Amino acid sequence: MSSNFTKQTIPIFLFQSLVHIPNWLISVPESKLSYAAKIVYGFMAAKSDSVGTCRINELIFKEEIGITYKNLMKALNELIKENLIKQSSEYEYMFFDHKWMSGKYD
Repeated sequence: MSSNFTKQTIPIFLFQSLVHIPNWLISVPESKLSYAAKIVYGFMAAKSDSVGTCRINELIFKEEIGITYKNLMKALNELIKENLIKQSSEYEYMFFDHKWMSGKYD
């Protein structure tokens, strides 16, 4: 019986992360926020500046995380609806504190 495995690897040392999903966000039930929205939030968080603003357009999302425009808009709308982000201009989003950050999901 042959194996397709060649050599064990340690992923944390091989890949540069494009998405930084905070632990509090991972813990939010999927019934409250989709996985796509969590990934989009994490990607935007990684691209944000020191004051909590992310300037990004949909082409960058498509190129770097492979999300379609339709799914991106759905995820962004979820994040806006839940008051995690606010769109301040066409390609600019601001992050805000949220009760989920302290584990309150009600």
